[in-house]
Amino acid sequence: MEIVAWMATVILSLCGIPQAIKVFKEGHAEGISGAFIVMYLTGSSLNLIYVISLWELPLIAGTITGLFCVSTYAFYKLFPR
Repeated sequence: MEIVAWMATVILSLCGIPQAIKVFKEGHAEGISGAFIVMYLTGSSLNLIYVISLWELPLIAGTITGLFCVSTYAFYKLFPR
């Protein structure tokens, strides 16, 4: 069953990476809602606390990857080039 969790983590993590690359290359996150960014950061931060308490490595890895991607969106939303 852990292999299913790892597959889900990889697939979900890959979803945010193309958008993070696009935001980085364009130097702005103009098309991304500020409310989405705030809610995603808040939810993922709370989720990270939970999955760390479970010590489920696939979930921890996926949550950290998601937080990295949405942090990229937030940075370029606040500081566009």
